[in-house]
Amino acid sequence: MHRVYNNALLTIFALSSENADGGLPGVTRESRNLSSQSSLFLDNEEILSFMPRRLKDHFMDARWSTRGWTMQEAYFSTRRLCFTEDEAFFWCEQSAFCETIEDDALSWEPRVWADESGPFNLPTARQMPAAWRFSDYASLVISYRSRLLTFQNDALAAFEGIMSTMEELYSVKFSYGLPTNADFWLAMLWQHSDQFSSRITKFPSWSWAGWSGGVLFPWRHDFWADFSPIFPETRFDLVDLPEGHLSVSSAVASVLLTQGQSHRWQLQTVNGEPIPLVDEHSYRNSMCAFDRLLGISCDFGKSEKNVGRRAEAMLVTNVAYHPSVYVMLLKIEGGVAYRLGSLKLTTQEWERLRPVKKTLIIG
Repeated sequence: MHRVYNNALLTIFALSSENADGGLPGVTRESRNLSSQSSLFLDNEEILSFMPRRLKDHFMDARWSTRGWTMQEAYFSTRRLCFTEDEAFFWCEQSAFCETIEDDALSWEPRVWADESGPFNLPTARQMPAAWRFSDYASLVISYRSRLLTFQNDALAAFEGIMSTMEELYSVKFSYGLPTNADFWLAMLWQHSDQFSSRITKFPSWSWAGWSGGVLFPWRHDFWADFSPIFPETRFDLVDLPEGHLSVSSAVASVLLTQGQSHRWQLQTVNGEPIPLVDEHSYRNSMCAFDRLLGISCDFGKSEKNVGRRAEAMLVTNVAYHPSVYVMLLKIEGGVAYRLGSLKLTTQEWERLRPVKKTLIIG
């Protein structure tokens, strides 16, 4: 579908519709409410009409903006005719023309997007920079994963058009939604943005496509500035393995996951000593999700509180400017490791775990 939108002369957006059968307000008589439009009359002639709502408000409030499949409509289309319950407007790459004018800008001039993002709040396919930037990829993933899918198995299919465009533009290949270039391990450090994520077993656990719910990259300030990650030992291989599996060689240490008095999961050494996390608030949703990921009851009153569940912590990267490391927590079943989440530890705490070099298969 992305090629259809990309080559279309015009794409029609039904922003006010709840579903595909909602129709287009204003196309037929009395099919929309004009009372929200304020008008100025002179000698009983309407000479000016304006709206109290901004164009971006229409997008933010529309059900269209919550659906996963519709993101590519805005991303690839070059000219968009958008219908809302209040008015229709035309949006192209440079500006927008409204049926009325906005009350905070009483001018007949078209709205020009100073940030080049338009009401979409993200660059479109034709506004992407010439060189690959991980931050652009991450922003698109975050925006996409904030949307909803009726069928969770469509997680990659609804994002395929965007990945195909980045492959053509930057010569970057993707594996289950993650770029397989030098930024692969940065992409692996994604985090859940809500507490109620669940596994989508069609896709591997190391991919954001393998989980329901939103995605964040809470570590972005470490690597999106002028600092580069350091990968001292970690190596991965996608070749000659079952579909969706990774062979990873890195430093690995065993840890325990326990429930504390606050009903939150905590990290401990195998001897039961607590392991403090760096920026713990950034990982709260992942920590809260561990009960489901480990198959433990969500009822804290009946669950086995303070009983440690073993997990493996695998080194992903060091932080170049700070004595800390990012590790991935893994649960091993049947000889295959499955991702639980990623956390940030101080280098001192990591060394206290006495990690050893291992090769794991992650599914």
